[in-house]
Amino acid sequence: MKKKILITLSIILILCVGGFGFYVNDYYHAQGDALEILNHQEVKQVNSNLITLTGIL
Repeated sequence: MKKKILITLSIILILCVGGFGFYVNDYYHAQGDALEILNHQEVKQVNSNLITLTGIL
């Protein structure tokens, strides 16, 4: 009985770890336009979470 429970929990754990790995690796990549704008000379990065665009358009 304990062996069945251990095997079942092991399978569930493996499936959860595999699902989490798939979820983490499936993300949106930056488009070419966004990368081009970020490489523009008029971009001022204020801090790591905020980027200010000035005079591009």
